[in-house]
Parts: sequence; structure tokens; C-alpha cells
Amino acid sequence: MKKPKVYYAVNLIMESENPHLIKINKEVLPKYAEIIPWFGTGPVDDMRTLYNMDIKAVESADIVIAEVSYPSHGVGMEVMHAVHVGKPVLAIALEGQIVSRMLRGIDYDRFQFMWYKDFPDLENMLESYFKEFQFN
Repeated sequence: MKKPKVYYAVNLIMESENPHLIKINKEVLPKYAEIIPWFGTGPVDDMRTLYNMDIKAVESADIVIAEVSYPSHGVGMEVMHAVHVGKPVLAIALEGQIVSRMLRGIDYDRFQFMWYKDFPDLENMLESYFKEFQFN
């Protein structure tokens, strides 16, 4: 069975400071999906190019998974774009973190928001999610 293409949206500043955010991208998601690479991790002189590359990456995904434990305008924009172009979105957050009420209130049948307690809980959640995922 073909693996779905996933765009993993994450606050890149916090990603470098939180090993579990790196593990999601490097160890967990690759078990279930083909990961679309980020373009914004290196030096970028032209922000418009960065924006356009991220938008194209979201559009090329079968699913957008957004780690929203840490505030990020960019992640919010990626989620909203995914919703507008009809992509399934799974937003995940560590219990106890403050997550935008606007994001948690998204009214879209292909949007899910889930809390996770710890890394093993997240791994189990993602395994269940991908077992149930259907290509549309």
C-alpha cells in the first residue's frame, strides 16, 4: 500500500529546542507516510519564495499534520491554507499547552484536533490515525 504524502507543520524555532518534535518528523511519521521536506530551514533571502514553496508543499500533501503546542503564525497559515484547499488536517498538541482557540474551533469536516500526553501516547495516536486514513 502506498504511503500518503504528509506535510508536517511545526514551529521551527521550537522544533530545534524540543527533541520530541524532531522525533515526530524523523522517527514516527516516516513509519506511516512520505514526508514532504521543509523549505524554510536554511537561510532564505526572499520571503516570497519561502511563502510560495510552503504553499506548494501544503498543496502537494495528502495530509497536513500540524504540531500546534507552540504558537506560530506560519503553522497557522499553513493549516488555514490546507483547509481552504480541502486537505485533511490533523492538529496535535501536548496536554497542558495553550493552543489558539481560533485553531481549535476550525469548523471543517476534514479537520481533527487531538491532545497527547507524552511521546508514547502520540505514537499510538498517529498509528491509529494512519490505520484509519483513507485517500480521497
